[in-house]
Amino acid sequence: MHPRRRRSFRPFYTLAAWLVLGLGVGGAFLVGLAVDRLGAWDHQVALLEDAELTFPRSQERWIWLPEERLGDIACMGTDGSGADLPMRPALGYDHDGYASAFRFPTGDGAVTLRCDGAPSPATSGWTPSGTESVRVAEPVDRAGDLPFLQATFILTLGGPALGLVVLAGTLVTHAVAKARDAAGRRRR
Repeated sequence: MHPRRRRSFRPFYTLAAWLVLGLGVGGAFLVGLAVDRLGAWDHQVALLEDAELTFPRSQERWIWLPEERLGDIACMGTDGSGADLPMRPALGYDHDGYASAFRFPTGDGAVTLRCDGAPSPATSGWTPSGTESVRVAEPVDRAGDLPFLQATFILTLGGPALGLVVLAGTLVTHAVAKARDAAGRRRR
């Protein structure tokens, strides 16, 4: 009878390590990109000042206010032709201490924006000091970001989970192979 060839489990341990570490680190990187996509501000605008901003023509931008001042700030904008830009409510997202409050069309792209204290502030007694600022950014597009976020979720959780399954299966198979080899040696 020929001796059994010794099995090598090293490739399976390597695969498990790549799945756990490689996809886990890659997934963490993608999570960082996903968060960065939400927090990419086009402009930061000081209160009580006229800010001249440039945007692509005929798009939409959102104005983000400090969360604690959501009802206390009002903004107005005009485009390069002097036409008023309508400020409409934006969906209630928050990020990095700011919350989306207004959305407006960019018109011809040359926007003059001014944000001041609201005529009837929600927080009684608050008036802007001029050190506060608002942020302007592209609209949040959850429908466009959904496939990216799903891939991020699968890589971040699925890769390491699959790696742990491969590792557990390899450990069990390795232990069973050692037990069989030991039993085979005892029979001889």
